[in-house]
Order: sequence, then structure tokens, then C-alpha cells
Amino acid sequence: MTLVVKLTLLTFIFVILFSCQQDEKLIHLSGKTMGTTYNVKYIRNSTITISDEDIQKFINLKLEAINLGMSTYIHESELSQFNRIKSKIWFKISKDFLKVLKFSYNLAEDSNGLYDPTIGPLVNLWGFGPKGPRNTPSKSEVKLAKNLVGFHHIKFKDSSIYKSIDELKLDLSSTAKGFGVDKIAELLSKLTISNFMVEIGGELVTQGKKNGKNWMIGIEYPDIKNIGNSLISKIASKNYAIATSGNYRNFYKKDGIQYSHIINSKTGYPVKNSLLSVTVISKIDCMNADGYATALMVMGKDQAIKFANAKNLNAFFIYNENGKLKTLKSKSLKKIKML
Repeated sequence: MTLVVKLTLLTFIFVILFSCQQDEKLIHLSGKTMGTTYNVKYIRNSTITISDEDIQKFINLKLEAINLGMSTYIHESELSQFNRIKSKIWFKISKDFLKVLKFSYNLAEDSNGLYDPTIGPLVNLWGFGPKGPRNTPSKSEVKLAKNLVGFHHIKFKDSSIYKSIDELKLDLSSTAKGFGVDKIAELLSKLTISNFMVEIGGELVTQGKKNGKNWMIGIEYPDIKNIGNSLISKIASKNYAIATSGNYRNFYKKDGIQYSHIINSKTGYPVKNSLLSVTVISKIDCMNADGYATALMVMGKDQAIKFANAKNLNAFFIYNENGKLKTLKSKSLKKIKML
């Protein structure tokens, strides 16, 4: 091959690569869902034929469908209807609802009930549910509500579910957001979008790359006064699902005591341990990361790190030790590079 031909070929390749790079554009779509916000970022190129406006319409329709299945705030959602019916009545539910509930049920078994999808009565009692307002109940009220919680009261038969006590109420807020992220990621893939980041209320999934590099995801510094403005660590995400559960965003104070929205189903009270946040990085899906992050928060540092190591979970813990903020990694997470 002559020098002229080689130079011509190299020039041709450079023009193609340059044209591809010029053709790519980062698109950012956002909106409200599940009582929080969503953000979808993706790289648009010539292979994507559908408009950004239509992509957002599809995203909104998908999220609306998920909400109609599992929202505690929508009166006519499947979950709300189930929560209102009497016991011992089989109730048919959608495929998505069934998938999230079965995962949540299995996680409850796996965590010996520390995580429990029937936590609804306690969530409502403390004012963190749709009824509000924030409330500090009496010991007798906590005891009564705690007796209405128990995943073993749920039964499955094909695509129907059943509860053995009238007052049992499901709350899937700790897994439905992650599931929503997974469904939007699935939608984008079907629309031939291969480089994207999907985030709902802090739970997210990445795929492909941004500007030729892995998507860089930050883990927030759990500082109430400086939320969103400081990072404690970063992850170069390689098609990971990442979810964080913490007690520094959703809480209220009364008589100088801080009450977290994360409630221990065993005690009936908001968790009060040294953990400030738990981030789980999953190669499975975001529902998995979302649920396990919540379960680990309930456990507290010592039990949580043992559980994470036993289950090979990629978990990053931020905790308070004698007024000092410290971090801890599970064994498997040490294999993942963090900045």
C-alpha cells in the first residue's frame, strides 16, 4: 500500500470518527414521579430515529403505569385497593406489581423480617405515608400497629395475592423506585438508546458511556445543611445499578429528637443507629440495590456489614462514630474502583 493511499485511508477514518462525535449530543429529560423527580440522560446519535419529545412521552406513560400499580398516594392504584380490602379475599394484580412484591417478600425472608413490605401501618402511624402529618405516637399505638405488620400474612396464588388480617397494608416505596428505574432503562434499550443514565429519587442505572468514558456517579456527603453540594466518593459506573438509603433527607424533629422515615418493623420505631447512609452497587438491577440498601440501613452497621459480606453485596457504609464521620466497604466492593 502506497503512502498516499495510507494517508487517504487515515483521513477517511478520521473524518468518519469526527463526524460521529459531532453527531452525538447529550440529552437531559426530567420530570416528577413517585413523590420525587426523575432524570434521564442519554447520548443521541444518528441511529436514534424517535424524537426526544416522544421518548419523554413514553417515559411518562411507563412511570404512570408503575404508579397506578404500586403507589400508596394514588387512591385507585392496585396497591391502595388491596390495602383497603378485607382479609381472605384473593386479589388479582399486574405482572409488575407481582414481581416487585415477590422480590420484597423474599428480601423480608432473607433479612429475617427486618425489611418488611407490610410496614404500611407503621409508616402511616409515624406520618411518613400518604395520610400524614408527621406524628410521634404513644407506646400503645406503636404496639398495636406493629401487630398489624408481618410479611408472612401475605399469600400468593398465580397472579393473585391474599392477606390474612384486615388491617395489613403494603408499602413498596423501598423497591418500586428501583423497579421504575429498571423499566425506564429497559424502555431506552428497546428504543435503541445504548448510552444512558436513569435516576429516580437518587436510585439509578447506567449503561454504556458518556463522552467515551464510564458515567461518573457521586455518593453524597450526608450533611443535612449541605445536601447535594458535596460528595464523599465517586464511582465510574460500568453498567451498574446504584441505590442509596439514608436517614438525613426524610425525617422530622420533635422535642430535640430526630425521627427517620426508615422504620424497624421489629421495634415499631424509626431506626436509630450509627449508620447515616448505605449505598449498594448491583450488577443485577436497581430494584435489588434499592431493597438491600434499605434492609442494611435497618440492621445497623455491625449486622449490616456481616450480612453484606455473607451475601456478597457491594455495599458502601457511611456512619457516625463518636461524632466523627467514617466509611466502610464490604469485601466485594473493594474490587470496584472508587474515587
